[in-house]
Amino acid sequence: MKILTLVASLLVGITAMQAQTAYISAIIGNGNDWKIVKSIEVNGNQVVYTLSDDSQVRADAVHGQPSALPVIHDALYCVPGTVTDILLQEVNKTTALVLCGAVNRDDIRNFNKYYLPQIKSADFSRLDMSAVTSVHSLFYGCAALERVDFGGKIGSQVTILFQLFCNCTSLEEVDFSGCDLSGVTEYTNCFLNCSNLRTIKAVGCNDKTVEVLRNALSKVDLNGVVIVTSEPTPTTAR
Repeated sequence: MKILTLVASLLVGITAMQAQTAYISAIIGNGNDWKIVKSIEVNGNQVVYTLSDDSQVRADAVHGQPSALPVIHDALYCVPGTVTDILLQEVNKTTALVLCGAVNRDDIRNFNKYYLPQIKSADFSRLDMSAVTSVHSLFYGCAALERVDFGGKIGSQVTILFQLFCNCTSLEEVDFSGCDLSGVTEYTNCFLNCSNLRTIKAVGCNDKTVEVLRNALSKVDLNGVVIVTSEPTPTTAR
């Protein structure tokens, strides 16, 4: 089933790349260097990845062991203005929303138009959000959502967090580390009914960003949520 899913995703990706629209694909990489995968094959004791630019990456393969290079299947590669309900329906089946490419304001609006009831985690760390000024109701009513990592992609041009996580009753952790919320003027009900929220990470964020987060929590009486602003100091073994 996984192989069939991968093949289907890759075929969708290849067709969409030609049309320059958003598509579901596999991505491969290490650290911040992630590439779109066009095909995967095993050749002897190596896994051969052919990328979207037709270049190849090879990794040693050991039977029964994972490949040396991490692969994320069913990632949503976004082309501005082309993120559709049909694509979101397919991504929703994976329970994990992984985004790369770039989005604009209309794409973000499509997320809050299409309900994502099965999504448990969302990762924006590979996504260009520089054209986005509002994340209004982005995850409204996503009752299964537990964790979100914005990957530092929300910048000072974003002014609206209105109902961002409203009614996300399973939400436990949000990572705003590296984000800049200094431009935010509207955050009403950002965390309304997030009764399971325990931690917000804001490592490397400016004072205004932390203030916005504190105020957003306070306005919905979530004063027990811990806002982490620095990485824990590693302990030295004696």
